[in-house]
Amino acid sequence: MINTLGDKRKIQILKFIDEKGTAKKQDFLEIMKNVYMINSKLSELANDGYILMQKQGATYIISLTEKGKAMVEQIKALEQAEIGMSKGEFDKIAEKWKNLSALTHVNAIDDHIVLKEYNYDLKGNNRLVTIYIQINHDKVMRLWCDVDNSYDCWHVKYAWTLPEVLEWAQYHLQKGDIKDIENNSGDNEVGGD
Repeated sequence: MINTLGDKRKIQILKFIDEKGTAKKQDFLEIMKNVYMINSKLSELANDGYILMQKQGATYIISLTEKGKAMVEQIKALEQAEIGMSKGEFDKIAEKWKNLSALTHVNAIDDHIVLKEYNYDLKGNNRLVTIYIQINHDKVMRLWCDVDNSYDCWHVKYAWTLPEVLEWAQYHLQKGDIKDIENNSGDNEVGGD
């Protein structure tokens, strides 16, 4: 289970099957070009009980199991929590994001994401912005920006869009290390139970 939660390729496959309903092995060439990788990830997902592979003639029809459907719903909920803003707010902030590049360090050991902000002062200077992953005594995860001293700045909003943050949160929700995710100023919480 841990391998599924921390593997963006497996998440990509689960979401693809959810979108299509069912898929044939060759359909996955739309999202991945490496046949060995496709076969390997499909095999792992089947062994973990997330997908069902039924042989029909010379091909396999792949669908989500109930466990797989539940996982996709959890992924969607986390993705929705990541954004947590209106389209207008998103477009306004996305303009600033053009100057950011993520140098991510998110895993079970690290507790932060490092962003490189280019030309932050409009004078050609760059800086590193550290976003800390914080878990409070109620097991609620939040992100904190060391530059803006905020849980709600545009650096934090950008960090919530990073796949590594989603994977980290999903893994720790599943493991029980965290119960909720507080995105932005707390108005978008996703339960992990």
